[in-house]
Amino acid sequence: MQTLTDIVASVIVHSSAVAFSHFGVTLEAPPAEKPVPAERTIARTAAPAKLNTVAVKAPPAPKVA
Repeated sequence: MQTLTDIVASVIVHSSAVAFSHFGVTLEAPPAEKPVPAERTIARTAAPAKLNTVAVKAPPAPKVA
């Protein structure tokens, strides 16, 4: 169900269209322009180089006598 505001608005628009058409003016919405998508540049970097790792053993724990 339409609200009272929607009904009043549609009556006003219709009566305005009828009044303008009496003088030869037509009310047509201009065609909407399609938005132009922005060009995107994706920066790509080389994958990080693998580092040479060396396994280091911890010194042996001192023996308690």
